[in-house]
Amino acid sequence: EVKKQPNSPFFVYANELVTKVLGTSFLIRAFDKADKVEVIVKTGKVAVYSVKEEAIKTPTPELTGTILTPNQQVVFDRKVENMEKTLVSIPTPVLAIAEQAKVGLSFSNTPVEQALDALSQKYGIPIVFDKNILKACEISAEFADESFYEQLDLICKAIGATYQVVDAQIVIQGKGCSTN
Repeated sequence: EVKKQPNSPFFVYANELVTKVLGTSFLIRAFDKADKVEVIVKTGKVAVYSVKEEAIKTPTPELTGTILTPNQQVVFDRKVENMEKTLVSIPTPVLAIAEQAKVGLSFSNTPVEQALDALSQKYGIPIVFDKNILKACEISAEFADESFYEQLDLICKAIGATYQVVDAQIVIQGKGCSTN
């Protein structure tokens, strides 16, 4: 954990990657013989750069480079020198326990837009979908110990939709629901 000091960012150098930190909780996996380097954000926000990028020398608190927020990661493939931003394999809630109670993931004939917004808010993961197509869709469900992806799978199955992870966000596609 890093205490916030907006005017004094610091840099973590891990082999081919540099992480600019302004106050956050994060993990860096950078083993000398591993094929990949990973930067994973738990809380806050960081910017990740290749060591070759000029932007790392900028002493300003602005974040440029690849920006990561909670439940996002960058995986740098050393062989092809490519950096990919994606979601972590097991997202965790970003809201405090007290806040989670307010977000409550219990739905009874709830518009799917509200259910997806609640899921997005709980995990801090953007969920993109066509509101016009899904506007007639409703869901009734209670989620307790299910993971982010289990909840997402169940919601999508209930409305006949599918999803993809695209650039560290969820993109949902479906044909909509009948208005019976």
